[in-house]
Amino acid sequence: MCIRDSLGGDGEEEDVDDTTILKKRPNNITLLNSLFGVMMRKIRQLDDVGGSLRQQSSHQVGTLRNFEHEAHDIRQRNRRLEQQLLDAINEKLALQNLLQAVSYTHLRAHETPEHLVCRLLLEKKKKKKK
Repeated sequence: MCIRDSLGGDGEEEDVDDTTILKKRPNNITLLNSLFGVMMRKIRQLDDVGGSLRQQSSHQVGTLRNFEHEAHDIRQRNRRLEQQLLDAINEKLALQNLLQAVSYTHLRAHETPEHLVCRLLLEKKKKKKK
């Protein structure tokens, strides 16, 4: 329904222009001014909300960047720790390679007189048990 239709009348169509509307309803300008004021307040509120959202978004981006830096630092620290662990494992393996099993002949070649006596006694015991 058009505003011109709401002016009332006897149902006859008449040629109505804006000045006629204003003469019949002087409140229309007040009503339009009021609506305009409400619209402007709503626009300001939307601007405020938009500004607030931009600020929050900016804060979240900053927080995200901080998290990315922390994650990068943690990854670097983990790489260093992994390398240290690998170095320790390699060192332990190198030490184990030094302590490999050797043959009985090799051991006898390095036998001291005390070891010889001990070995001979053990061999003598084994012969008696058989």
